[in-house]
Amino acid sequence: LKIALPADQEILGVTGAGIKEWKIDAATPGRKTLVILPEKPLRDDVALKLQLEGLVAKLPAEVKVPEIEVIGAAQANGEVVVNAESQLDVTPKTLVSAARTQAGGNAGVGSFRILRQPYQLTLDVAEAKPQVEVNSLTRLNVKRDVATLTSELNYQVRRVGIFETRVGLPA
Repeated sequence: LKIALPADQEILGVTGAGIKEWKIDAATPGRKTLVILPEKPLRDDVALKLQLEGLVAKLPAEVKVPEIEVIGAAQANGEVVVNAESQLDVTPKTLVSAARTQAGGNAGVGSFRILRQPYQLTLDVAEAKPQVEVNSLTRLNVKRDVATLTSELNYQVRRVGIFETRVGLPA
């Protein structure tokens, strides 16, 4: 079994029943080939789990979903599920030979169907901005020689935390 991978991806693990060993062959520039050697000839259905890791540039960044190309496959399709930390905003940017199938939840960006290889899926990644809503109650107490203002501010902060608030006051 041979799988072409981007050269900038670190292989964290290859697991599956009947794997004797795996090795990496340098292929074309920018790509490398993962060669998986089974314990015995493969028949019927075979399942493998491949774990990769790559660096994300300083945010905001464009992140390319690593293209995994199964060499010699008559047909190769599948699904990519994208999740992200709640402190990040991730939006799909480029979809080539891929289609969005569903939106994710709070941390989930969504699922994408890979229609054929080669495919391209890129994402825009940025720090999330806090969503702040403020509800206020202001009271003005007027006396003969002074007016006193009292405001109660109730904050609802979502997505990411805030470390300070600023309130504009009259001079």
